[in-house]
Amino acid sequence: MEGLATEDLATLPLGSRCTLLRGAVRGDAAAAAFSTLASELPWTTETDEFGLHDRKTAYFGDADCVFAFCGLALSPRPWTPALL
Repeated sequence: MEGLATEDLATLPLGSRCTLLRGAVRGDAAAAAFSTLASELPWTTETDEFGLHDRKTAYFGDADCVFAFCGLALSPRPWTPALL
């Protein structure tokens, strides 16, 4: 995105990557996006082999992208309009 500071956070398997776009959403737009995501997504608290997590998560993705860690396997929920 032109004019934004970017920072590659990670190189992932299969040619994927995670990039932070600093300042991509600002001010009132950022507050509105946060409010929408906080209220519309089904946030959960997971428990794995180490116990109850101290954070809430909401896992979305393509149907074949199961995420597994510490004895926990999460199947993604379908993408929502708020995330797209």
